[in-house]
Amino acid sequence: MKPLLLILTMLPAAAMAQLRWQPSAEHNEGLPEGARVYQTNDSVSGRPFKAYYRRSLLVRKTSG
Repeated sequence: MKPLLLILTMLPAAAMAQLRWQPSAEHNEGLPEGARVYQTNDSVSGRPFKAYYRRSLLVRKTSG
């Protein structure tokens, strides 16, 4: 019962910590097809917060 109560009390905090990530047209220009940059301009704890992350699809080429 205690673990369930702990999880239920943590759910609101986890929901508030979600950021809205959007593709960054400025940073995606000129990148290969499998690479994309995302950015967020949300606020965290009432303060402005700007962050970026890059997603890259890695493809292993086989000889043959």
